[in-house]
Amino acid sequence: MKRAADLFCGAGGFSTGMLLAAQRRARSVRLLAVNHWRTAIATHQLNHPDVEHLCHDLDQIDPFEIA
Repeated sequence: MKRAADLFCGAGGFSTGMLLAAQRRARSVRLLAVNHWRTAIATHQLNHPDVEHLCHDLDQIDPFEIA
């Protein structure tokens, strides 16, 4: 399983593309969506409920350690 992070996630365009690409290649991907703004996280959760979400400032985390 591949891991990927959607940094500064919003509506989820990157996430949609990543998940579709993985599906078309019969691969699985574990996706982490990160943003410091709760509204962006809430929007992303509506569009991608099966993705892990983290509301945090990117300057204070290492996505590779979390994902």
